[in-house]
Amino acid sequence: MPESNSETKPVDQTTGVNVAIGWAHDFERPARVYAHQNKLPIINEMPAWGGLCLYLDQSGWSLIESTQGKLDHKSAFRLSLAAKYTAQGRDPLINAMGKANTILDMTAGWGTDALHIASGGCSVVAIERDPVVYLMLDQAAMFAGEFAAPGSLRFLNMDSAATGFQQRLEAELQSGHEFELVYLDPMFSGKSLKRAKSKKPMSIMQQLVPPPEAGNESALFANAMQIAQKRVVVKRALKAPYIDGRVPQGSIKSKLLRFDLYKP
Repeated sequence: MPESNSETKPVDQTTGVNVAIGWAHDFERPARVYAHQNKLPIINEMPAWGGLCLYLDQSGWSLIESTQGKLDHKSAFRLSLAAKYTAQGRDPLINAMGKANTILDMTAGWGTDALHIASGGCSVVAIERDPVVYLMLDQAAMFAGEFAAPGSLRFLNMDSAATGFQQRLEAELQSGHEFELVYLDPMFSGKSLKRAKSKKPMSIMQQLVPPPEAGNESALFANAMQIAQKRVVVKRALKAPYIDGRVPQGSIKSKLLRFDLYKP
């Protein structure tokens, strides 16, 4: 699986993404094409590179730690999507979805929640703004069919907090698609991030994408409230402040998390 068939957007250099491109024998051409499209450096041309390497081989793309240009292949991370338990009544995330059938996940991350929701029978469109994270999602989605019905989960690469997001989304979907529910899971900040550092996927995510600023969260929430037909659900750490200072109409809680419910 050497190439993804998805269109990608240039990396926003202001995000501080720390990724270089590398490849195994016979995979130089597609790797260089991706590097050129996304304005990413080539690790072979940077002997002192330290950080993450997006590496292409016969198994597809993976993220590997690099020190002084030397790759630690034992650290390779290749995203794999697998659904969790989805029984209504016992699962706070599924309970927060209510009876919604069409759902927009505006902060896909590693796609865990999007697949979890889709495996419960919903139709989900999930948005990820970072092109490297999106590439890993797109690759992993090829093997997620056993957990969700065909066509029930789709990933798109765009910025959910951007002005004009709704118009761009409608143009991409090429239909009058309406979403009963919009789901937001802004990356945790502060103490929540520190506790998560021991988990490799979250640690890698932190290297790729910085935590959202207050203005970014406000823009996300405003777009979500504009798009949702019936409900906006915001995932927060249990003791985290409400998004944009807005008190929800209700919350569904677990031991560590809170799903705040808003009526648009």
